[in-house]
Amino acid sequence: MAILIMILGGLSVAAMIVTRFDAMTLELAVLRALGYAKKEIAAWLMWEGFILGFIACIIGGTLDFIFLPFIRIMLGSALPGTDIIDISILQSYPIWLIALFATMLSIVIPLLKLYKQDVHSSLRGL
Repeated sequence: MAILIMILGGLSVAAMIVTRFDAMTLELAVLRALGYAKKEIAAWLMWEGFILGFIACIIGGTLDFIFLPFIRIMLGSALPGTDIIDISILQSYPIWLIALFATMLSIVIPLLKLYKQDVHSSLRGL
């Protein structure tokens, strides 16, 4: 169930990023018309994806650190006690790295669109 939730969360992030960069088609065409190379724009898109993923990981880790003790108290005996399983926030780093990687991976679709984009048609609004 946790894997399914993570897959759906990753797809939601990918959909939001694709939608955001799809709405920026005209802006990307203007940057290309101003002389920016595809590599420069691609690096900018990757950097933006990294920043979004990193901030999401920081927020998620902070929420996990703050609210997990309260959730343990509310669920009571439904979860193993801290004497059986004591998990540090640092032990969940693989999940945060996977989330960051998924965010970066979702940039691939806008990058493919960028490389196929006809600047002239995009600027004319076709």
